[in-house]
Amino acid sequence: MHSILIHIGCTTGPHIASFRPPSWLESCVEQYFLHNDDDLYVMTDAENIPFLPDKVIPIALEDYHSDKIDIFHSVYDHAVQDFWTVCATRFFYIENFMRSNDLQDVCHWDNDVLLYFNIAEYIETFQAFYPGIGTTPENPTKSPAGFMYFRTYEILQRMTSFFISQLKRYGEEGLRKLYGTDTVHEMLLIVDFKLKNPKWVMDLPIVPSGKYSEDVEEFGAIFDPLSWGEYVDGTRLGKKVGHHSPGAYVVEWLKENPNSSIIWRLDEGLWCPYLSCDGQLTKINNLHMHSKHLSDFMSVGGFYANYWAKLYHNYHELTPSEKQRYQDGERKGMSLSDKFFFEGCQPIPGEMYKADRKALYDTIIQYMPEHCYEIGTGSGGGSTFFLACAFAKLGEGKVISLEINDGSALRNFERFTPDLLPFVEFLTGGDPSLFDLGDRVGCVFLDGAEDGEQTLYQYEFFKSYFRPGSILMAHDWNSSKMELLRPILESDPDWTIEIELGEPESVGFIMARYKV
Repeated sequence: MHSILIHIGCTTGPHIASFRPPSWLESCVEQYFLHNDDDLYVMTDAENIPFLPDKVIPIALEDYHSDKIDIFHSVYDHAVQDFWTVCATRFFYIENFMRSNDLQDVCHWDNDVLLYFNIAEYIETFQAFYPGIGTTPENPTKSPAGFMYFRTYEILQRMTSFFISQLKRYGEEGLRKLYGTDTVHEMLLIVDFKLKNPKWVMDLPIVPSGKYSEDVEEFGAIFDPLSWGEYVDGTRLGKKVGHHSPGAYVVEWLKENPNSSIIWRLDEGLWCPYLSCDGQLTKINNLHMHSKHLSDFMSVGGFYANYWAKLYHNYHELTPSEKQRYQDGERKGMSLSDKFFFEGCQPIPGEMYKADRKALYDTIIQYMPEHCYEIGTGSGGGSTFFLACAFAKLGEGKVISLEINDGSALRNFERFTPDLLPFVEFLTGGDPSLFDLGDRVGCVFLDGAEDGEQTLYQYEFFKSYFRPGSILMAHDWNSSKMELLRPILESDPDWTIEIELGEPESVGFIMARYKV
């Protein structure tokens, strides 16, 4: 597979009027290399080459000019350096580049698009299902370059020749009347070519079901023509988050699937967007960012990466504005389970990652201990809340939680979750001897101070009370808190670590069982 971006300097137009490459090209390129190892060609005017991002292979447009481009200029009413002109002539340059270098299987996308996938992994899919061109349709008169695939230069040659023949035949005025549109741009010409060549031009999946979802199972993902990027960040022309272009196919799908939202998940350490609908997730392979805020949505270091890292960690870490964004957006498409482990009890501050919370809860549900002795209550909205919820689900048992604090956790439970009070007992102090253990313990959770010796002392206190099947859970497994206990548990044959979580889904959590 080969990937080509292009910037042709233009001086007039609605979206960009600059001869120099736009600032967001840097983010577009950087994002590509977060997910891809293959070369990236960038074609531009020769004098713009010094302004291109590092890592790319620069290609001077002048080396691939042709008489065919001049013919297009002669039949197209817009100026040579107008935005709409260069949007169309880029395909002529890509055609010439592919032919001159004997390239096949070429992908191209606009400079304001972010990719979230490795293109090379899809080569067999493209070759099997797209004999000519793969496009991302937006509406009946627009097929933007959200992402495009060209099998050979011959099919691209056929398309660019068609552009010229249609303009010669109808003129811009005729095409505007034919399609009922204000502007004859390359997006309309691509639609026109597709309508007359359905065997050679096929749509990539842009929604997960229904019309325009063909081949979604083969890709395991959808592509964004334009609408999904507008949905997450609006447009540069003042349209707000959630905006969609009128008549867009994605809009129609959303009307039929109102319980939808876009969430972000980690794929091999990189944040990627997913469409969530009624508990089902579909990856979005690209976002076409008309807002031009590409840096905010990059897989590493962007605003959304940081925002969703907070969500996976803890709802209570969000700023007030982020909480409002979450309530208005992402929350709407989340499953009840995700909401539960994301949020906990919203009025009660809590810690721990979502995966830690779920592991605590699931362990209690699965093994049904009579009690869980917890060291480290905090405000009560983290582990204590989820342990109490698990016992409440079982209808019996309780978490007995020890903390050196002012009793805020008890007050929080009394005020916000009084129904959980039968399933929790709060002890104030710093020594585990305050626990009344009887002759055995069924479950212990260690999450005290960041002090390895203190953690080891706590373990030694419980050690003689462990019996076959007893459970030990520990948080911050990879920190100094556990540096003395960890080698003991890992080397003791009496302990079997059944769950171990690490970055990025946890700062470290284990669940171990005794003599099983």
